[in-house]
Amino acid sequence: MAAPLVQVPMNFGRHYIGSRTHSNMTLNLKGGGEMKVSSLILSFNSPVIEQLISTLEITSLDVDDFEELAVKCFVDCVYSGGIDLLGMRVFREVSKMAYVFEVEWLVGRCEGYFTQGLSRYESLDLDEMLLFVDESWYMKKVLKKDKFWNLLREIVYYVGLFDMVILNYTVDFNTILLSTLDMIISLAGNRNSSLLKLLLKSLTDSQTLSSNAKYLLQRLNLVQCMHTDKTLYLDLFSNLNELEELTHEDLKMISKLQMETLRLSQEFQATHITQELQEFGTIGSYLFRPLESIEADNFYDLHAHLSNKASVKNL
Repeated sequence: MAAPLVQVPMNFGRHYIGSRTHSNMTLNLKGGGEMKVSSLILSFNSPVIEQLISTLEITSLDVDDFEELAVKCFVDCVYSGGIDLLGMRVFREVSKMAYVFEVEWLVGRCEGYFTQGLSRYESLDLDEMLLFVDESWYMKKVLKKDKFWNLLREIVYYVGLFDMVILNYTVDFNTILLSTLDMIISLAGNRNSSLLKLLLKSLTDSQTLSSNAKYLLQRLNLVQCMHTDKTLYLDLFSNLNELEELTHEDLKMISKLQMETLRLSQEFQATHITQELQEFGTIGSYLFRPLESIEADNFYDLHAHLSNKASVKNL
């Protein structure tokens, strides 16, 4: 009769970690250190490691991509069947090891640990919140787990820390990495006014259209900006108009953005009005005033001025 399969997580006993008698496998650590472990216990928990041992008959495994503290925490988890040593300091690397080595129960426990931490959102200070922002973004981009990022976004707004979080990442806006800028854009979601204010501050402070400012400009929902905050929208293009070091390509890009925004805005209004007419049946009495949310003359003045500048640059 076949012996029953071992069900993990199981408490094999953390006192066996490093045991001379039971440890027949070596983990090669970052910095040249070694950690002795049981290949059997690791195999019970990880089908990846079990496959390496059974097919390649390895007796050592390089884990120097991970910090030593995280490796020790990971080993403690698979030996003890618990996450007693897990903390935010090693959370990212332990969860990544669980993911890489397909330790499914530990992946689930890591997610539970993270969710429990987020559940304390009302008591989190800014530094703690920033840590959760970083880890949530990592889980979204690397582990492809969007649910934590979506939850984190709502929490940041609910507790009123959004502006402080954004300020922390954009102290020097023109030098931040595009990956960080992508995170900020995603964190803002459809709250384009916050991004618009960030862009305006960059233009005012530097008086140039930096690569980061251009990147953000091209990813703003300008139609929404136009309809929700027309003053900020006009200020944006007024500031762009006053910049001296714009290239011909920059001027063409800005002019194209303005015209495309106007076209999409008019399409949006026409669709919205058609829906209202169908809903309320007021075709005979409905008065249509195009582009009510923004002064069209101001828009066309800015567009004409930028187009002229682009033409002069092209001479």
